[in-house]
Amino acid sequence: FSTEENKSKKLHAVLIVGPLEDGTDSAIKSMNKIADYLESQNVIVEKFYNKYSDWDKIKKSAKKTHFFIYSGHGSTLGKGGNSGGLCNKNMISTQTILEELEFKNNPIVIFKSVCRGAGSSAGDNRDIGIKEATKRVSNYSTPFLKLGASCYYANNLGKGCLSFLQNLFDGKSLETCFIESSKSWCKIEFSKKHTLNETQNIAIASTDWGGTATQTTYINGKKTVKKVKVHKSYDIAYIGKKDFTLNELKE
Repeated sequence: FSTEENKSKKLHAVLIVGPLEDGTDSAIKSMNKIADYLESQNVIVEKFYNKYSDWDKIKKSAKKTHFFIYSGHGSTLGKGGNSGGLCNKNMISTQTILEELEFKNNPIVIFKSVCRGAGSSAGDNRDIGIKEATKRVSNYSTPFLKLGASCYYANNLGKGCLSFLQNLFDGKSLETCFIESSKSWCKIEFSKKHTLNETQNIAIASTDWGGTATQTTYINGKKTVKKVKVHKSYDIAYIGKKDFTLNELKE
């Protein structure tokens, strides 16, 4: 899949940044780098940032999109209080996503630095374990996959989502893109058939750097900052057909 081939396709992206207490400007700056890259590949980009991340407008644009990319707070708006949903200008539950969101172009769903999106959360005070990480990734991804998304990818590390997209546009498969984004900093925990759908693969990669770090959390709007021991963290994940490439996207 070459850049020249892409210029004959009409691809579209929805980029969402939800409100963040301290990091909204930084998140927008980071997302804009993704926007710049997609536009360089002839992708039409629509931005829904902070107070402009209106759900009704997002729903309208999502119908035609090929890339649905979210950065913001994670949530427990999934079924039974599990991980799921979006924290935009509005709080959107998993059930609302299933009932109101519509995909027509089997988009790629990407979660960028979203708590629990790839497994771990900024508020975790221990190694949550691979079982819990897998549960969180599955809960977040399930509504989008049920609606027809080609795949779900989540990355909590720096420019990881941008590098992932660059590899996709270079023609690499979903599995190869995951491996490329994991090989420098992470350990791949597993890559195997998904128990919920054997046509799809699920893979998770972790980091275990040790040392200490500053942890900032918000609970009901209250900010807490403290030094914590760095524990094993699950930071990159995907679910989808491992041999999926951009060529499979609908126009």
